[in-house]
Amino acid sequence: MFASNEGHLEVVKYLISIGVNIDEKDNTGETSLIYAIESGHLDIVKLLVQNGADKEVKITISSGGLTKSVLISEMTPLCIASKNGNLEIVKYLISIEANEEAKDKYGCTPLIWASKNGHLEVVKYLISNGAVKDERDKNGKSPLICASENGNIDVVQYLISCGADMEERDDEGRTSLFIATIRDQREVVKHLTSIGANKETKDNSGKTADDYKKNSWWTETMFL
Repeated sequence: MFASNEGHLEVVKYLISIGVNIDEKDNTGETSLIYAIESGHLDIVKLLVQNGADKEVKITISSGGLTKSVLISEMTPLCIASKNGNLEIVKYLISIEANEEAKDKYGCTPLIWASKNGHLEVVKYLISNGAVKDERDKNGKSPLICASENGNIDVVQYLISCGADMEERDDEGRTSLFIATIRDQREVVKHLTSIGANKETKDNSGKTADDYKKNSWWTETMFL
Protein backbone atom coordinates (compact mmCIF):
# COMPACT_ATOMS: atom_id res chain seq x y z
CA MET A 1 0.00 0.00 0.00
CA PHE A 2 2.87 2.35 0.79
CA ALA A 3 4.36 1.60 -2.62
CA SER A 4 1.05 2.40 -4.34
CA ASN A 5 0.69 5.63 -2.39
CA GLU A 6 4.25 6.74 -3.18
CA GLY A 7 4.17 5.77 -6.84
CA HIS A 8 6.79 3.01 -6.74
CA LEU A 9 5.69 1.08 -9.81
CA GLU A 10 8.47 -1.52 -9.81
CA VAL A 11 7.90 -2.29 -6.15
CA VAL A 12 4.19 -2.78 -6.81
CA LYS A 13 5.03 -5.11 -9.71
CA TYR A 14 7.29 -7.15 -7.44
CA LEU A 15 4.70 -7.40 -4.69
CA ILE A 16 2.12 -8.61 -7.19
CA SER A 17 4.60 -11.18 -8.52
CA ILE A 18 5.04 -12.74 -5.08
CA GLY A 19 1.31 -13.01 -4.51
CA VAL A 20 0.47 -10.11 -2.21
CA ASN A 21 -3.30 -9.71 -1.79
CA ILE A 22 -4.13 -6.74 -4.02
CA ASP A 23 -7.47 -6.03 -2.34
CA GLU A 24 -6.27 -6.23 1.25
CA LYS A 25 -7.44 -3.28 3.35
CA ASP A 26 -5.37 -1.50 5.95
CA ASN A 27 -6.66 -0.37 9.34
CA THR A 28 -8.18 2.76 7.78
CA GLY A 29 -10.17 0.69 5.29
CA GLU A 30 -8.17 1.56 2.18
CA THR A 31 -6.76 -0.74 -0.50
CA SER A 32 -3.69 -0.27 -2.69
CA LEU A 33 -5.97 0.84 -5.53
CA ILE A 34 -7.51 3.55 -3.38
CA TYR A 35 -4.09 4.83 -2.34
CA ALA A 36 -2.94 4.95 -5.96
CA ILE A 37 -6.06 6.88 -6.98
CA GLU A 38 -5.79 9.35 -4.11
CA SER A 39 -2.17 10.03 -5.03
CA GLY A 40 -2.86 10.27 -8.76
CA HIS A 41 -0.65 7.39 -9.92
CA LEU A 42 -2.44 6.30 -13.09
CA ASP A 43 0.22 3.74 -14.06
CA ILE A 44 -0.21 1.95 -10.75
CA VAL A 45 -4.00 2.18 -10.97
CA LYS A 46 -3.85 0.44 -14.35
CA LEU A 47 -1.42 -2.20 -13.10
CA LEU A 48 -3.56 -3.04 -10.09
CA VAL A 49 -6.78 -3.26 -12.10
CA GLN A 50 -5.11 -5.39 -14.78
CA ASN A 51 -4.08 -7.77 -12.02
CA GLY A 52 -7.56 -8.09 -10.60
CA ALA A 53 -8.01 -5.21 -8.16
CA ASP A 54 -11.68 -4.55 -7.42
CA LYS A 55 -12.62 -1.35 -9.27
CA GLU A 56 -15.93 -1.13 -7.39
CA VAL A 57 -14.53 -1.60 -3.89
CA LYS A 58 -16.12 0.67 -1.31
CA ILE A 59 -13.98 2.04 1.47
CA THR A 60 -15.13 3.04 4.91
CA ILE A 61 -12.97 5.48 6.85
CA SER A 62 -14.17 6.96 10.12
CA SER A 63 -13.86 10.67 10.75
CA GLY A 64 -11.39 9.81 13.49
CA GLY A 65 -9.07 8.05 11.08
CA LEU A 66 -6.24 9.43 9.02
CA THR A 67 -6.57 13.02 7.85
CA LYS A 68 -6.63 12.26 4.14
CA SER A 69 -8.54 13.44 1.10
CA VAL A 70 -11.17 10.78 1.78
CA LEU A 71 -12.97 10.95 5.10
CA ILE A 72 -16.29 9.76 3.72
CA SER A 73 -17.84 6.31 4.02
CA GLU A 74 -18.35 3.87 1.18
CA MET A 75 -16.77 5.71 -1.73
CA THR A 76 -15.85 3.79 -4.86
CA PRO A 77 -12.62 4.44 -6.78
CA LEU A 78 -14.53 6.47 -9.38
CA CYS A 79 -16.13 8.59 -6.66
CA ILE A 80 -12.70 9.31 -5.20
CA ALA A 81 -11.12 10.18 -8.54
CA SER A 82 -14.06 12.47 -9.37
CA LYS A 83 -13.96 14.12 -5.96
CA ASN A 84 -10.25 14.81 -6.37
CA GLY A 85 -10.59 16.03 -9.95
CA ASN A 86 -8.22 13.46 -11.45
CA LEU A 87 -9.55 13.41 -15.01
CA GLU A 88 -7.13 10.83 -16.42
CA ILE A 89 -7.98 8.31 -13.73
CA VAL A 90 -11.69 9.06 -14.21
CA LYS A 91 -11.29 8.37 -17.94
CA TYR A 92 -9.48 5.11 -17.28
CA LEU A 93 -12.01 3.84 -14.75
CA ILE A 94 -14.88 4.61 -17.10
CA SER A 95 -13.04 2.88 -19.94
CA ILE A 96 -13.09 -0.31 -17.88
CA GLU A 97 -16.80 0.20 -17.14
CA ALA A 98 -16.68 1.45 -13.58
CA ASN A 99 -20.19 2.26 -12.37
CA GLU A 100 -20.82 5.98 -12.96
CA GLU A 101 -23.90 5.97 -10.74
CA ALA A 102 -22.44 4.18 -7.72
CA LYS A 103 -23.30 6.16 -4.58
CA ASP A 104 -21.48 6.59 -1.30
CA LYS A 105 -23.12 6.40 2.12
CA TYR A 106 -24.60 9.85 1.63
CA GLY A 107 -26.01 9.18 -1.82
CA CYS A 108 -23.33 11.13 -3.70
CA THR A 109 -22.45 9.95 -7.20
CA PRO A 110 -19.16 10.72 -8.97
CA LEU A 111 -20.92 13.58 -10.79
CA ILE A 112 -22.22 15.06 -7.55
CA TRP A 113 -18.71 14.97 -6.07
CA ALA A 114 -17.14 16.55 -9.14
CA SER A 115 -19.81 19.27 -9.17
CA LYS A 116 -19.48 19.91 -5.46
CA ASN A 117 -15.71 20.36 -5.73
CA GLY A 118 -15.75 22.41 -8.93
CA HIS A 119 -13.99 19.98 -11.26
CA LEU A 120 -15.51 21.16 -14.54
CA GLU A 121 -13.57 18.89 -16.90
CA VAL A 122 -14.52 15.84 -14.85
CA VAL A 123 -18.15 17.01 -14.85
CA LYS A 124 -18.07 17.36 -18.64
CA TYR A 125 -16.52 13.94 -19.11
CA LEU A 126 -18.94 12.17 -16.80
CA ILE A 127 -21.94 13.75 -18.51
CA SER A 128 -20.57 12.98 -21.97
CA ASN A 129 -20.42 9.35 -20.87
CA GLY A 130 -23.99 9.24 -19.68
CA ALA A 131 -23.89 10.30 -16.04
CA VAL A 132 -27.34 11.29 -14.78
CA LYS A 133 -27.22 15.07 -14.33
CA ASP A 134 -30.29 15.21 -12.08
CA GLU A 135 -29.39 12.40 -9.67
CA ARG A 136 -29.73 13.40 -6.03
CA ASP A 137 -27.96 12.62 -2.79
CA LYS A 138 -29.73 11.60 0.42
CA ASN A 139 -30.59 15.24 1.14
CA GLY A 140 -32.18 15.64 -2.26
CA LYS A 141 -29.32 17.74 -3.61
CA SER A 142 -28.52 17.46 -7.31
CA PRO A 143 -25.19 18.26 -8.98
CA LEU A 144 -26.50 21.75 -9.81
CA ILE A 145 -27.57 22.46 -6.24
CA CYS A 146 -24.20 21.22 -4.93
CA ALA A 147 -22.28 23.35 -7.42
CA SER A 148 -24.39 26.40 -6.54
CA GLU A 149 -23.93 25.85 -2.82
CA ASN A 150 -20.16 25.83 -3.22
CA GLY A 151 -19.93 28.76 -5.62
CA ASN A 152 -18.67 26.77 -8.59
CA ILE A 153 -20.00 29.12 -11.25
CA ASP A 154 -18.42 27.40 -14.26
CA VAL A 155 -19.98 24.09 -13.25
CA VAL A 156 -23.31 25.81 -12.62
CA GLN A 157 -23.27 27.35 -16.08
CA TYR A 158 -22.31 24.08 -17.74
CA LEU A 159 -24.95 21.99 -15.97
CA ILE A 160 -27.65 24.48 -16.91
CA SER A 161 -26.45 24.42 -20.52
CA CYS A 162 -26.93 20.64 -20.38
CA GLY A 163 -30.53 21.07 -19.27
CA ALA A 164 -30.27 20.86 -15.49
CA ASP A 165 -33.37 22.35 -13.85
CA MET A 166 -32.48 25.45 -11.85
CA GLU A 167 -35.85 25.37 -10.08
CA GLU A 168 -35.45 21.85 -8.71
CA ARG A 169 -35.56 21.64 -4.91
CA ASP A 170 -33.75 19.61 -2.29
CA ASP A 171 -35.53 17.81 0.54
CA GLU A 172 -35.88 21.08 2.44
CA GLY A 173 -37.55 22.74 -0.52
CA ARG A 174 -34.55 24.87 -1.44
CA THR A 175 -33.54 25.69 -5.01
CA SER A 176 -30.06 26.39 -6.34
CA LEU A 177 -30.65 30.15 -6.11
CA PHE A 178 -32.04 29.83 -2.59
CA ILE A 179 -28.97 27.96 -1.37
CA ALA A 180 -26.52 30.16 -3.24
CA THR A 181 -28.16 33.20 -1.64
CA ILE A 182 -27.90 31.97 1.94
CA ARG A 183 -24.33 30.80 1.29
CA ASP A 184 -23.49 34.25 -0.08
CA GLN A 185 -22.27 32.82 -3.40
CA ARG A 186 -22.73 36.13 -5.17
CA GLU A 187 -21.46 35.18 -8.61
CA VAL A 188 -23.82 32.21 -8.74
CA VAL A 189 -26.70 34.33 -7.45
CA LYS A 190 -26.03 36.96 -10.11
CA HIS A 191 -25.95 34.37 -12.89
CA LEU A 192 -29.04 32.45 -11.80
CA THR A 193 -30.98 35.68 -11.36
CA SER A 194 -29.89 36.92 -14.78
CA ILE A 195 -31.33 33.84 -16.48
CA GLY A 196 -34.65 34.03 -14.68
CA ALA A 197 -34.38 31.90 -11.55
CA ASN A 198 -37.25 32.56 -9.14
CA LYS A 199 -36.07 34.82 -6.31
CA GLU A 200 -39.23 34.42 -4.24
CA THR A 201 -39.31 30.67 -3.69
CA LYS A 202 -40.02 29.47 -0.17
CA ASP A 203 -38.62 26.38 1.49
CA ASN A 204 -40.59 23.79 3.44
CA SER A 205 -40.67 26.17 6.42
CA GLY A 206 -42.37 28.83 4.34
CA LYS A 207 -39.33 31.11 4.37
CA THR A 208 -37.47 32.80 1.54
CA ALA A 209 -33.69 33.00 1.34
CA ASP A 210 -33.92 36.67 2.33
CA ASP A 211 -35.78 35.69 5.49
CA TYR A 212 -32.75 33.69 6.58
CA LYS A 213 -30.29 36.35 5.50
CA LYS A 214 -32.05 38.88 7.74
CA ASN A 215 -31.25 36.73 10.76
CA SER A 216 -27.60 37.61 11.43
CA TRP A 217 -27.17 34.84 14.02
CA TRP A 218 -28.41 32.25 11.56
CA THR A 219 -26.21 33.59 8.79
CA GLU A 220 -23.09 33.38 10.97
CA THR A 221 -23.71 29.94 12.41
CA MET A 222 -25.65 27.94 9.82
CA PHE A 223 -22.63 26.66 7.91
CA LEU A 224 -19.90 26.53 10.55
